[in-house]
Amino acid sequence: MKTSKARGNTRLLKLAGILEAIQEGATVRTGEPAYNQYKFAHACNAPACALGYWAYNNPKRWAWPVIVLKNNSRGVTWLDAREEFAISDEEYVNLFGIRGCNNAEDATAAARYIRDFVAERKGEVKSHG
Repeated sequence: MKTSKARGNTRLLKLAGILEAIQEGATVRTGEPAYNQYKFAHACNAPACALGYWAYNNPKRWAWPVIVLKNNSRGVTWLDAREEFAISDEEYVNLFGIRGCNNAEDATAAARYIRDFVAERKGEVKSHG
């Protein structure tokens, strides 16, 4: 079943809430920051990027742990994310690429970008960033 933009927006806002709940300055067992848009998951198997946190917090729909964009994997692909959030290829890159969420350096910045993105999609603001 195709995801509507309204449902995609609801999921994106839920993701923003998840990201906002990450304790500022928290680290995982590897000593890495709790948010890292370059990695789907840390070596310790904790979530890292925005999409990683979504997958981790939605285990009934998303396998965890997973390897992203690996051929023949049972994990997450960009197509899965596009369907989950009703986004285009370009929007996927803007939200979940390695420079996603306007190159967010922490979860709070990523959450703010996602909220702005949803507001723009709803026509509430002119641009995000």
